[in-house]
Amino acid sequence: MHFTTLVVGANDGDELHDLLAPYQENNFGTTDKSYLEFYDIEDELRRRYETESEERIVMPDGRLLKHSDEEFVVPFKTADDLFGSEFTISTREIPDDLKRRKFPLKKLYKTFEAFADAYCGGRDPDCDQYGFWENPSAEWDWYVVGGRWSPFFKLKDGYEGVFGEPGVFGRADDDLEGRADHALKGDIDFWGMRNERAIDAAKTYDVVARVIERTPINESWDVIRASYCNLAGDGDRFEEAMTKYEEQPRVKTFTAFAETEEGRRLLGYSSQVDDFNATRTDYIQQHRHAAATTSAVVMNGHWYDSFGKDPQTWHSIYAKMLNQIPDSTYLTVVDCHR
Repeated sequence: MHFTTLVVGANDGDELHDLLAPYQENNFGTTDKSYLEFYDIEDELRRRYETESEERIVMPDGRLLKHSDEEFVVPFKTADDLFGSEFTISTREIPDDLKRRKFPLKKLYKTFEAFADAYCGGRDPDCDQYGFWENPSAEWDWYVVGGRWSPFFKLKDGYEGVFGEPGVFGRADDDLEGRADHALKGDIDFWGMRNERAIDAAKTYDVVARVIERTPINESWDVIRASYCNLAGDGDRFEEAMTKYEEQPRVKTFTAFAETEEGRRLLGYSSQVDDFNATRTDYIQQHRHAAATTSAVVMNGHWYDSFGKDPQTWHSIYAKMLNQIPDSTYLTVVDCHR
């Protein structure tokens, strides 16, 4: 998942990294160990070894292989190749004529240590226990300044900032004049950003309203999902919920429009018709607020984010934080992934 993060007070790349470092996942030894905690899972592994089974592929010569074994690797080209990418990735395919059977772990591994070593790669050398190191405050595994939201900031006339890197599909806007991903707060035209977004939102709403005006208001995805699926999630029921939602006339009409050239230009790839069941005023206002709002903020040694909060609550929290920041402070927008 990608999301925007506003980092407050980073004057350069080194300071940016230092401010984000406390929230990095344990990325194969690249994370500062002072942020990690060791989680001992030896008791859990012993329970699994005594009680659980695993599926294996039974080979003609009697070998028992995992689905992940190299013998089943099949290279294939991805959709990315259509966009000029030169690399390929691989998948694994199991021939239909091979049997799949479950075997107790105690049969697959002669000793508990053999199973635990295969699972963990051996005991941790520092703790002499089976387990793993993890950052309890982890929020991201990699980031890039700007990314798919570059250029994020609109600057006041005559001011300059710094651009980050474009995302994998390019920048959000190729017009870089008067824009930046890193700038002093006082040089950023927040009013202009909100006004631009409001104008675009009004145009989008009017077009979509004409497209769906003859269709009955649909039942929202949130309501349908809640009626079909429990909080833990249920794969079969989720598919039923999705089918019920997508079969509604308004959803069908909107989806068909969203797949047209005009629809993709106006809506991108993540809009729902539910968004347009609001009033025109509410829709425009929501987008006006969102124009200068990121999904997370790193400020004064704390991580704040919008996850689990409704948009109005987050916009209010974000606005208060933004108002507290002096105009002489650098702001950086980062495309984070987790």
